[in-house]
Amino acid sequence: MTRCRRPVVACLSTALLLFVGGCRSGSSSSAVRDGGAETPPPDLATNADTGVEPPDAGTEMPDGVAEASSPDATMDASNPRDGSSPDAASDAHDGGAPDGGGDAATGGDTKGDAAAPASLVWRALTVPGIEPESITALWGSGPIELYVGTSKGKVIHRNAAGTWSSQALPGGVPGIYWIWGSGANDIYATTGTSAGLYHSTGDDVWTPVTLPDQYFGFPAQVRTTRGIWGTGPNEVFVVGSLTYMVDPQTPTVGAIFHLKDGAWTVSAANEPLYQIWGSSPSDLYVIGGVGQSLYHSVGDDMWTRQSVASGNGPGAVWGTDAANVYVITTTYNRNMGPTLVFRSAGSGTWTQDFSIETSETHTMWGSGPDDVYLGGEFNAESSFDNHAVLYHRAGDGQWTMLAVPTQPALATIDCVWGTDATNVYLGGRYSDLPTNGALLQGTPR
Repeated sequence: MTRCRRPVVACLSTALLLFVGGCRSGSSSSAVRDGGAETPPPDLATNADTGVEPPDAGTEMPDGVAEASSPDATMDASNPRDGSSPDAASDAHDGGAPDGGGDAATGGDTKGDAAAPASLVWRALTVPGIEPESITALWGSGPIELYVGTSKGKVIHRNAAGTWSSQALPGGVPGIYWIWGSGANDIYATTGTSAGLYHSTGDDVWTPVTLPDQYFGFPAQVRTTRGIWGTGPNEVFVVGSLTYMVDPQTPTVGAIFHLKDGAWTVSAANEPLYQIWGSSPSDLYVIGGVGQSLYHSVGDDMWTRQSVASGNGPGAVWGTDAANVYVITTTYNRNMGPTLVFRSAGSGTWTQDFSIETSETHTMWGSGPDDVYLGGEFNAESSFDNHAVLYHRAGDGQWTMLAVPTQPALATIDCVWGTDATNVYLGGRYSDLPTNGALLQGTPR
């Protein structure tokens, strides 16, 4: 998935800037607090033995499963390209039962705090209808039903009976950015482009959702949607941006769209927004595209900037519960320094939890605080040598590099999602297959 990092033009005119920072469509306004002091128009308008082996003899696999025949596809944990694991953060084991977590690339939620099994076996799944395209988003309503979003704007659906179908979203959508649902009959998809937001009731029909865009008394010319998070069918948040072509500067503002009891409203931001995660509607985090763009809200339309000690901007935000929240500050080339993972117990203080040299990681998911996965791509000196990386954090607070298949070789892991600790999916791209889209499932040995 592309993360746009260009600065946005925050200047429309004096009159327009008075609204940025949070005119909720039709009524209320938002503001951002820095360290508790309210400020005017804000920057935000606001040692697991996991292996790779073929299925055991006699094991029944669902339709579409192909063996990942790579028993030698292990990665040497002493290899200098692997990440280093600093001491566990001081807040690493603060209490709090998990109440769900969302993938940084897909937004899926789960319940439970089951520890990860001692070992998962990763098997390649055959996805009917996949073309030379990446898998960019994953979400499912149960252990069998799964939605797969691709870089060519398709949603490929495996229903609860195990039957696959493929749908191209209407309007020539160029790609799928995020998929999230509250259940089998309530699923949303965003595109990361001006194509907007789509909804399905589980019948493989995707309908455009009309979102409000009246910040300044007239509609936006371009509406972009990206991250999704919600608690149920009556409480959904979507972040993105709106562009108003009213002068040569073409200002773009961020947006937080909120569905509450059947009605959508919108709050403004001074920069495009990319991801959102929350433990509840009164505990929300968003990240944007300009510098240290991490903000928190208690659900009152007021957004407080929070800081992490990194020279790179946030690339993902995700958590298992209010006391276990992660932010990834990622790099996009090997000269920008390490990717860092920060962790917070919900106090607003972020402590470095992990450092990964020369890797771009931008997707995270877990079944609970003792079972967290981090995926991405190792950036080699030559891009031809790039390959996927996958890390796991267990109950001891340490991150371990896991083995992923090398035959066929994975180029990148763009999304991670699962139903629980014993059923985890990886989506991304193969490096040497004509049909590049890669989907792997991890299950116990």
